[in-house]
Amino acid sequence: MKPPEGAPRTFVLIFKQSVRGLVVGAPVEFSGIHFGEVVSIGLNLHPQTYDIAIPITIRIYPDMLFEKLTQGNSPTVRPDSQQIVDKFVELGFRGQLRTGNLITGALYIAFDIFPDAPRVKVDWSQQPVVLPTVPGELQEIEQSLMRIVRKLDQLPLEAIAGDLRKTLATLDQSLKDVGGLARRVTTEVAPEAKSALAEARRTLEAAERALSSADRAYLGQNAPVQQEFRDALQELTRAARSLRVLADYLDRHPESLLRGKQAGSP
Repeated sequence: MKPPEGAPRTFVLIFKQSVRGLVVGAPVEFSGIHFGEVVSIGLNLHPQTYDIAIPITIRIYPDMLFEKLTQGNSPTVRPDSQQIVDKFVELGFRGQLRTGNLITGALYIAFDIFPDAPRVKVDWSQQPVVLPTVPGELQEIEQSLMRIVRKLDQLPLEAIAGDLRKTLATLDQSLKDVGGLARRVTTEVAPEAKSALAEARRTLEAAERALSSADRAYLGQNAPVQQEFRDALQELTRAARSLRVLADYLDRHPESLLRGKQAGSP
């Protein structure tokens, strides 16, 4: 029942990361479809730069993958395998090490399309042909963490902490100054203001009583200036009431002399 594997092709993938967990015979897959296996795992040392590279030789069966890709289409002419590989590599076809089992740490080779991968071309003159790769999932996470750590190292944390301490000290002193000013308003300004307002209130009340007496003593019912004088008395009475309201409010809220009337206050 197994579909024919067809003629195998041998390729090499070069990784510059740990391959711990990868063994000979590990599967090679494309988007979860098995179409090959790992043949050998090597180790190369560059004689000039001493860079270490790990070549992984894989054996794949293009017919198995081609049958899946063309299932239901039944093409009359089969594309050349080299042409398919070149087109896929142009689109971002790359090999990658992935974890197949989180408990055992077993790795496998996965091919997938990475659209953001750098553009490369396959050199078919090499034998075996080398296919491009991308870093594995764990290596990508490590690289991302290292980039974050380097950015944090570049931050002037000591200078920021010093500025923050200075700002907090200044804020603390400002709060103390405001507290002292509020105490002065309460103990010095507010009593004097209340005394002055009480005196003004008494003066206005006396003036109101005097004007009322003068109205009764010197103005008759039919006097020509009676209405005008009464209007003036009413205005003066309203002014006295307004001053009483102000005195009562300041008596309850002496801090408004410093801060002003609060929103929503009567």
